[in-house]
Order: sequence, then C-alpha cells, then structure tokens
Amino acid sequence: MVGEAAAECGGGVNAGADGANCVDDAECDGGLCFSEDLTGFPGGMCTEDCTIANACTAAGSSCVNLFDNGQLHCLRDCDPASAGSCGSPATLSCFDIGGSPQGGLCI
Repeated sequence: MVGEAAAECGGGVNAGADGANCVDDAECDGGLCFSEDLTGFPGGMCTEDCTIANACTAAGSSCVNLFDNGQLHCLRDCDPASAGSCGSPATLSCFDIGGSPQGGLCI
C-alpha cells in the first residue's frame, strides 16, 4: 500500500462519494467501487477513473496513480497532520503521499 504516516478518521461523507464504503460499482457516484473482496480495502471504497486533463468530478478529491499501474483514480484529499481529516467511514486513514493539495489522500 502507498504512504507511510496515517491519521485516524472520523466525521461523515455522503453515500456514493469518493471514499464512501461500497460493495459494487452501482453504489458509487463515480461508477467504480474498490470492493473489499477485490482490493482488501475494509468496507470497500468508492472512486472514479480520471485523467490529469479530466479532473475528479467530486470536490475535494485528487486524481492519482494509486497502484503504480498507470491507471488513475480519484481519492479524497486530507491533511495527514489533522486527525479526522478523512471523515467517515472510519475504515479510511489519511496517508502522507503526493498528489493532494492538502498533502495526503484518504485510503
């Protein structure tokens, strides 16, 4: 997994938004679910495909190469120095990695 430093998360996120829990693609606004059974992300995680030219449709998300495979996906931005900056679900943590204007991304 990418990143090194993680901060605990709390608060809330709309169902279907980038970072929300999911089981299948139909539950996500961006049309893509990283389900727990396929990726190991606890509770699954909504995202969307993106390109640098085609920024994320969700405000507060950044387009990054999560798996170092050339495929870009949208992840919620967060501040790794601020506990709770990912909001909910509580299965998300804020990792100090590049690509985010706040310095971290929720995974």
